[in-house]
Amino acid sequence: MKRLAGFVSTGLAFAAAVALSPALAQDKALDKPPVPQFQVEPFWPKPLPNNWILGQVSGIATDKYDRIWVAHRPGSLTPRERAAERTPPEAKCCVAAPAVLVFDASGNLLFSWGGPGSGYQWPESEHGIYVDGNDFVWLAGNGKTDTPAFPTVGEPSFGTENHRVLSAMSDHNGVLTV
Repeated sequence: MKRLAGFVSTGLAFAAAVALSPALAQDKALDKPPVPQFQVEPFWPKPLPNNWILGQVSGIATDKYDRIWVAHRPGSLTPRERAAERTPPEAKCCVAAPAVLVFDASGNLLFSWGGPGSGYQWPESEHGIYVDGNDFVWLAGNGKTDTPAFPTVGEPSFGTENHRVLSAMSDHNGVLTV
């Protein structure tokens, strides 16, 4: 009889634990921090100088100084969007911004750089940006759609001029094609 009473009390304790576990789990779920909610900041960044506009943004990174690095594709802008670049200008606006722009947390432009230069090959299509712990900036260029993924021996590989990684110090000096 004592043995039966022990089984019954153990069984009741087990049943109570099973019945209460969803309530306990729910209480624990309420203790977890809520999922972050994000909101668009329509006035970030602040207006750019020189009638600059951005093309397709292809990468965003932050560095150890809390600066925000933005890589965009100036080549994605249409001639009409870049009308102020024409000679003579067809409109007062706009001009493609340099490919890399650096902002402070408030959205102020600190400096910008990018594009073809001597000593390195700039990609036609900027793809991503990363700033490492040593203040090196890494910018990747992606390939053209007509590039064969695995060309056969002896066949030319068209479009490979766009497959590259550039590295530079965060002060944009010493650009190197990797």
